[in-house]
Amino acid sequence: MQKCLRIVWAAVFGVVIPGSVYGQTLFNSPDTFPNYSAYQYIDECVAAAARITSEADAKSSVWRDTLPLEDRERMSDVPVNAIRAAQACLVRVSVDTLSLDNTHIWASALLMAQRDHDVEKLYRRFFDSPVRRSPEEFVKMLNVYRTSRPIRLEGVERLYQFALANVSPDSVVRQVAFRLIKADMARKARNKEMKNALLREVLSITDTLSDSVKSSDAYRLVGLFLYESVRDFTEQEGLDSLSISLSAYQSYLGGIWSRVMVGPFPHNMFMNNPVGLEVPPLEGDFWYRSVKATQSVSAVERYRKIEPYSRPVKGKINLIAFLQGGCHASSFMIRGGRNNGNMSCWRIFSAIHRMKNVFPDLEVTVVSKTYGSVGDAPPVGPSEEADTLAKYFLGYHRLPATLVVSKTEFFRLAGLDQRRIDSKTANESNYTLNNISYATPGSILLVDEAGRIVSQWNINRDEESTIRRIIAAVFSRLARER
Repeated sequence: MQKCLRIVWAAVFGVVIPGSVYGQTLFNSPDTFPNYSAYQYIDECVAAAARITSEADAKSSVWRDTLPLEDRERMSDVPVNAIRAAQACLVRVSVDTLSLDNTHIWASALLMAQRDHDVEKLYRRFFDSPVRRSPEEFVKMLNVYRTSRPIRLEGVERLYQFALANVSPDSVVRQVAFRLIKADMARKARNKEMKNALLREVLSITDTLSDSVKSSDAYRLVGLFLYESVRDFTEQEGLDSLSISLSAYQSYLGGIWSRVMVGPFPHNMFMNNPVGLEVPPLEGDFWYRSVKATQSVSAVERYRKIEPYSRPVKGKINLIAFLQGGCHASSFMIRGGRNNGNMSCWRIFSAIHRMKNVFPDLEVTVVSKTYGSVGDAPPVGPSEEADTLAKYFLGYHRLPATLVVSKTEFFRLAGLDQRRIDSKTANESNYTLNNISYATPGSILLVDEAGRIVSQWNINRDEESTIRRIIAAVFSRLARER
């Protein structure tokens, strides 16, 4: 949804919102006690505060993973050290004399320094300027409030009202886009009442639009995001239909599509909606199954090799998790691993444990592949690497799952280069459905008893509570039919 929202901004307002300015800033390590007040450029100030915040998040993220993941955009306050760094950077800055170029970058730094009042003064100067301002400048300023920690909804409200009055108010598409952006901010701030009110307002506008307007390129990108928002808005209706049948659920999704878009409901569209597609059996060269710990089984070796068999399992509700790439390589628990601060895999592991505890009949399959080495260790053979994967997924993390590992075919570039170029595995090819790959790292598929996809997520992105409700609806329907 976040990727789509950025595309909405780019299409409607003619601007691509760049990644955070500090994302491209390099630091020499260690840089423990820099003199922030000596920094000459605003992006250095933003980068310094952001780096401190990022490091603080990385150090605590492992422990936060023991809690249910609820798509928490980092809502905590900025660390004290980051605030002090931003304040030191801006100690000589007066908003009364600041250039109005790159206003949004100055505003971002001022918010980090907790100078909210100065941000409003800066924006007031900006709006009072006789220079005509473009729509993209307003969107960048909205984005400053949207990405602040914590989110300043009051600032969003004031800026939003001005933007609607000043940025092509005759453009219905832009009005819809602004409301959707604000609804997304309200979602992140856990303001459900505001979010739902904005979505009702948007639907009241789009219900009156002609097919010609809905067929425009600008509206179609806005409409894709609106489709996802309405799905969230009418979630209970969707769960009720899913508890009846998969076809009823597909009709529910199609009804939303026909309300906000024009043309036939694509079976597999840009928003990754593969509902109803039948998946092929998984293939693999090495198969393992988790083993419950006993006095004769060590804490590490909670797995055993097994013969291949048909998965996903027909007649059962299946969860397939594609976890190849980076998970075991970033672990400090195994030889050659490295703790690089990437804890996304840990979040997925924790979520799988919780869902298996709630739904013990859920068949979980972890799908991975070989890369030729593990972390910074010397290259190993496919069998040894597969054993390492089993030790990591089923041993250290005790995932209650069957692990399927594919031996990756590859070739090396000629000459001195000698880089390894991997070929697609059978699972990567077979799970590319309607030209969209559902075997990318972190992709999670829920498959029903007939082998059809019910939903697809990335647990690192989507709300775990929503995933659980969808699984519960499928199990409810299966229990009633039996």
